[in-house]
Amino acid sequence: MVPKTSEVFYNFLCYNPPIVSSTTVTPRITLPPKLARLNFIAPLGRILPHLLVILLVAVGMFFAHELGHAIVAQFFGARVVMFNVLGMQWFPQLEWMPQLGFGGYVYWFAPVSLTNHRLIVMAGSTFTLLLSVGAVMALNVLPIRGIARTALAVMALYFLDSLVKILPVLGWIPLGWNSRFTRSFSEAYFAAVGLGIPSQIYLAAIVLLSILNTIFLIRALRR
Repeated sequence: MVPKTSEVFYNFLCYNPPIVSSTTVTPRITLPPKLARLNFIAPLGRILPHLLVILLVAVGMFFAHELGHAIVAQFFGARVVMFNVLGMQWFPQLEWMPQLGFGGYVYWFAPVSLTNHRLIVMAGSTFTLLLSVGAVMALNVLPIRGIARTALAVMALYFLDSLVKILPVLGWIPLGWNSRFTRSFSEAYFAAVGLGIPSQIYLAAIVLLSILNTIFLIRALRR
């Protein structure tokens, strides 16, 4: 008996199963040269806000220093008559005043005592140092990410305001710096000594806090 055609085909499939192959091909897209050169825009868009924050917070150290003077002066009842930072007078009116230099100046008017005057002078670098310590603590304790993390990381370096300004006292000053400029540059040190704080204690405190801030800043950034 001759098998039917369908039976022959069935037997053929049983002993000769079909080979099924499935291959997924990812198409390779080649951008035109002009579009390929624009690939840097996306990462630049992510980096640019951080660079802007770094610049603003770094410049903010000068404002924070002078704000420390102004706050303590107001606390003791003095009247702040000028607030100048980076060659610009910001108070009582906005005015370009490069003739006063490009540092920072706060002028106050009141018959304050010598002790209060020294506390006001010491307040500038002390305020930036406290901001630095606070920023480092926040980075180590709080789960801060993104631009806020970048801002606090830069603020954590505000201790450089105090550290750099003791360098003339340590003798690390360039030629041509006279004693009058040194006293003005290291104002917090001389104010602290005038308040009765031993020179070695003040210098050691600034160096120690700077080292600790650096260690804890590195620890926070490695988290």
